Amino acid sequence: MHVGSHRENVPQTMSQLVPPLHTQLESLHAHAAPVHVGCALGPHASAMIPANAKDAMKAFKARELYSHLRLLASFAFVHSSAKLKEAGLSIDFGIFKLDTKWTPDPRQREAAWALWVELSTRVATQPVDLDEGMLREALESLHQLFDATRDVLRKCGPDAGASEGTVGFVALQVLNGAVRPFLSRWHPKLGAWEETRPKDKSARDHERAWNEEAKCRGELEKLRQGLVTYAETLAALAA
Repeated sequence: MHVGSHRENVPQTMSQLVPPLHTQLESLHAHAAPVHVGCALGPHASAMIPANAKDAMKAFKARELYSHLRLLASFAFVHSSAKLKEAGLSIDFGIFKLDTKWTPDPRQREAAWALWVELSTRVATQPVDLDEGMLREALESLHQLFDATRDVLRKCGPDAGASEGTVGFVALQVLNGAVRPFLSRWHPKLGAWEETRPKDKSARDHERAWNEEAKCRGELEKLRQGLVTYAETLAALAA
């Protein structure tokens, strides 16, 4: 996976982001003295009382404007900082290479976490042991990813996203670009071989006698490595 962000000329502080606005904030803050109107604040209030009502109103308006401008500056800075996290995402699944952008969004954390759990706990993301593991188990696990992904995206709704750079978009790209073609190629081939199994031969032994077993395992391993990288990316987004 290749992840790279563009930080050149990106402001690191609020004053660098909007210098004129920052200057206004400091100026307003210097003139916005605390205001005490009558006894509204109670007998223990210790705010300063301006000389007359006109000065009090000016001070109040200055403080109110200061608060609004500070909120605006904070929003602009957060919006700018979010751009730092946009990155290129490249994952090689062997049968398919995913190249897209990845834009983390807090609203997508739930979907990312749910998909990570589905991936990290499945046979499809575990190495297929030559002595114990079977291709059939791995293919069935891959097939189940379609129902699992649909359930996650349905439950999370629009927050999962559908446009490029969202969890929803990447999830569908992985399924349709990598998992589906792999299953379309190998599921019928393996199924046809399984139908030739003699009654006195175990399913594992028969599978290992398949002349395309090594090739299928090789492509499955490339796909598995891509899914592991995909899962790691989801984990980082959900963190």
